[in-house]
Amino acid sequence: MYLQRRGVPVPVPVFFGKRTVNGHARAILMTEELVGFKSLEDVTSDLFSEGKVDVSVQRQILRGVAAAVKSLHAARIQHRSLYPKHLFVRWPCESIPEVVVIDLEKSRVKWITAIRTVYDLATLNRHAAHWSRTARMYFFLNYLGVPRLTRWQKLLCRLIVKRTVKRKRLTS
Repeated sequence: MYLQRRGVPVPVPVFFGKRTVNGHARAILMTEELVGFKSLEDVTSDLFSEGKVDVSVQRQILRGVAAAVKSLHAARIQHRSLYPKHLFVRWPCESIPEVVVIDLEKSRVKWITAIRTVYDLATLNRHAAHWSRTARMYFFLNYLGVPRLTRWQKLLCRLIVKRTVKRKRLTS
């Protein structure tokens, strides 16, 4: 409800229950089925591979994803595992593709904007295997809502790339 009230695109909940078993909290959340949606991971592997689809279509998808992630962060939420498989896209559609965020069980409220941005976008950047450098920059510009990066935004971009590279080395 918190996320829905703040305009974050998430699946519609239909049931929630919780109880304590042997001193441990247990919970279940059921949502409406995401009919017609595919994970961003599947969409980009299908559409972003060499020459499979027009760049304008790729940009529509990136704008939709940027808007969804931006709304999550505007609600002061850090996803903490923002992989392409946790963003679902309904495409094709008439305008910007519909994007929903799933698997929010690790998410937390973070008051410092830079922390939310750097950690989540570095994770997304690291796992967006089929995105070109141009696609990554287009996403970032749309996420920030600017046509060109300022000095501070360039610094933020460098921090994201630095964290991406660091995490790739640790997992290799």
